[in-house]
Amino acid sequence: MSGEPRRPPPPAAPPGKAAGRTVLICAALPIELGAAVRRGRPRLGGFAAAWGPRPGEPVPVAYAALGIGRAACERTLGALCEQLQPCAVAMVGLAGGCQPGLGTGALVLGTLLVCDPATGPGGAPLAGRGPLAPDPLTLAAVRRAARAARRPLVEGTIASTAVIATPSAKASLGRHLGAEACDMESYWAARLVLGRGLPFVAVRAVFDPLGMRLPPVPPDGLGRALLRRPGLALGLPGLALRLWRCRRALAPLVRALPAALAGPPAPGPAPQ
Repeated sequence: MSGEPRRPPPPAAPPGKAAGRTVLICAALPIELGAAVRRGRPRLGGFAAAWGPRPGEPVPVAYAALGIGRAACERTLGALCEQLQPCAVAMVGLAGGCQPGLGTGALVLGTLLVCDPATGPGGAPLAGRGPLAPDPLTLAAVRRAARAARRPLVEGTIASTAVIATPSAKASLGRHLGAEACDMESYWAARLVLGRGLPFVAVRAVFDPLGMRLPPVPPDGLGRALLRRPGLALGLPGLALRLWRCRRALAPLVRALPAALAGPPAPGPAPQ
């Protein structure tokens, strides 16, 4: 992949210096966020799966499931940014591993976000698909949160593409794009958020390591798939264990992210 990392104008504000103080934490599906983060939060009207800040919490936090893939991500995230005016956005959830040695539950911090494909016929770059780099101050805030949560991070490239289920496809992303992990939304979320001048970060937990082939089941169609192919149920305990390990790895970091991304509270009025 050619081209230097870019940040669409305007430049991202440092953590805590954007329009509001609400930190927005997103995933593709509610199951990636878990039930605990949503407990006691009001539902946000107009969204299928979004929850607003709890009354009185020191750092206001909203959580949202954006849906799978580029279109759902851009549509829902754009509307949330308009309504909430967040000070920072984090994309969390599951990913495929693209490098050897990354096991289930390994946390990947996206220091570079790319999409595939990024070039057209003859290798010509496609407009609007150049690599994106989160602001260094935002990345530093995530590192502090990870240390506070005692969660080690693997730093590197996250590639967003279509569904990647086979070891060979994941290995190709690792070889050609230098990707540590792959998903379907992080790049498009970054493009939208950075384009608004807001801090953005993506942290993904590896669900399926490089050598693992995912079963051919769409995440929203498991029930119908089991009716057609009952044998798929034999693999469900293993998948459930992997999901539990990913959520267990992510949860402490997700709890620590809001305070790190919001930065210090805005100063109050000067005493008279």
